[in-house]
Amino acid sequence: DINEGNTIFLKTDLPMNQCPVYSPDLKNIVVTCAVNNPGTNNPGFQLCLLSEKGRFIRTLTQGGDRHHSYFFSPNGDYLVYSEFDIKLLNTKPTHRFYLLNIETENSILLLDWDIKAKSFSDDSQQIIFEGRPTPKSPWGIYIINIDGTNLRHLTYFDEFLEEWYSDIEEY
Repeated sequence: DINEGNTIFLKTDLPMNQCPVYSPDLKNIVVTCAVNNPGTNNPGFQLCLLSEKGRFIRTLTQGGDRHHSYFFSPNGDYLVYSEFDIKLLNTKPTHRFYLLNIETENSILLLDWDIKAKSFSDDSQQIIFEGRPTPKSPWGIYIINIDGTNLRHLTYFDEFLEEWYSDIEEY
């Protein structure tokens, strides 16, 4: 409570949760939670929806081993997130980028790239992200409509930052 200077502890019955993100109206919280992957029943991390008081409401994602780079649209209707599967025999994970309608729980696979979501447009109709189409592609900044159409490449880092990241990984 920044107005009162008091710390408010939210309690949940989830065994583990981390990286809370509040909805714009502050009525919901999304966290990464430790639950079994519904598709494989293997341990993993999904996204869970909590009330503003920290009470578990439901698991939002139904697949993937790990989720990251998630946040709400400005109108609070959507959540974008990156999901990946860790392949035990192959060290390179499989990446996907989704848009989830919070009310209907329908998700749309936008891209199967490694993506770090950055922002929504003010009208919640476009998503700006950093990503790369393949592991050997340079990172770039893109924008896409929430229905997955009209992907536009705004800029990429090949010349500007090539020396910075070329030592880190092969591209």
